[in-house]
Amino acid sequence: PLTRLDERVDAAALSGDKAIPFSSMKDRPVSTHTVAAGDRISELLMKRCGPLNSSAYKTCLALFQQLNPHVSDFNRIYSGQTLKLPGVAKKTGLGKPAHLKKRRQRILKTDAKTLFPEKLNSELLLQANRLARLLRARFKGRGKYYFPQANGGVTLVALEKSPLIQLNNRDRFLILPPNLPTHIDKKAVLNHWPTATLVTLEKNTPTFINLLDQFAAALNPARYPKTLNLNVSGGELTISAQWLIAPQKSNHAKLLLVPENSITPPEMLNAMNTLCQKAGVSIKEVTPDGTLTQTERSTTPTPLLNPIEITTKNLNARLQQIAMQLGVPYREKVSVTFPYGGVLVETMADALESPSGRLCLVDRGQFAGQGIAAIKASGLAVISLKPTDNLYERLPEILTRLSIPYSLNPMINVPGTYHMDIRLKLEGLAVNRAPDEKPLLVLAKHPDRQLIPFLTAISKKVLVLGQNE
Repeated sequence: PLTRLDERVDAAALSGDKAIPFSSMKDRPVSTHTVAAGDRISELLMKRCGPLNSSAYKTCLALFQQLNPHVSDFNRIYSGQTLKLPGVAKKTGLGKPAHLKKRRQRILKTDAKTLFPEKLNSELLLQANRLARLLRARFKGRGKYYFPQANGGVTLVALEKSPLIQLNNRDRFLILPPNLPTHIDKKAVLNHWPTATLVTLEKNTPTFINLLDQFAAALNPARYPKTLNLNVSGGELTISAQWLIAPQKSNHAKLLLVPENSITPPEMLNAMNTLCQKAGVSIKEVTPDGTLTQTERSTTPTPLLNPIEITTKNLNARLQQIAMQLGVPYREKVSVTFPYGGVLVETMADALESPSGRLCLVDRGQFAGQGIAAIKASGLAVISLKPTDNLYERLPEILTRLSIPYSLNPMINVPGTYHMDIRLKLEGLAVNRAPDEKPLLVLAKHPDRQLIPFLTAISKKVLVLGQNE
């Protein structure tokens, strides 16, 4: 990895020292230097060639590369290693007398304001540091990195202006302001940090929400998916969120951020918090200034749906209760007449009445095979049921006979959320009596209690049909 330079580099880079002419560089004698602890190539060359950003320094760096072909990475040198350096000129303008130190400090202060505006630094570093703490990541906002370019030049990145956030999986995120200096070569940075992500801001002084938005938008979807699947008894929740930071194949903390008070009712947020914790994801509410709030709310309870469970074992009683919950009239011992074998046959049977008024007879074995065909030919519907039938499994057929629209294992959008999309894939049926009404949900077993707030948001009633004996 590249080595971060300390503050001494700043002073040398901004001191305004005289640069060494190009013509005198190649004529210098070559000197040998034995690396000591704490030595850095940039410092050694600046003592001989001038400031880090000067043309003379770049030429000197190119000569250094020619003199030391065995040094493949300029950020890694070792104590005792021998280097060949361009010799020091007789008069370089470096090492000014002590009585000029105050003047040099004034130059440094002026240049620092020009290159690193105080307002930009304070706001950007403050917000980036808040984001790093929120992500439980390392933050670097002081010092410099330099990246060798293919043409022999150097790309300098000042962390005071472009802070760095590094996650535990060693993924780096370099925050770049919009007025990025032209001398920064993004390709040079990515050549040395292949997994780095460059986050280019739209404003010099972004708010925390702006920074979080642009940081999340810069994430690679292949490594940081934007969807989270939560399995729960009765269905599966799929959360698509812009502020989901969940790196794959990593031990770094997975985080789902939501704006404060954006998920209602509070019971839904509490349920999401519980489900996310089971999946190893922390959900946090964030204020506009980047402050975390408590996700577990203890407020006045919101009325939630209470699933209606049909527990009776009698087939006829179960069918009547289902019809009542569906809003379908159940008529007992209805007299019907239909032609059969050239004669009119009159019989008595229980029946369900469809919304259009059409009757669906309930056959419990009293009709022969040819009789059922004759009833259907007369315009009546018939549903044959046995005492051992599971009405949950037979319900789609009953709804079809009654011409009531339904969806099996539907995917339903959950309303009441902001900055994310929540969809519930239900293990059951959604019965839609009217297009502008919430559906009636029919489940085979009682749902997990964490699912109740979501069912309340998408349905008007929940019906549970267990296996009858």
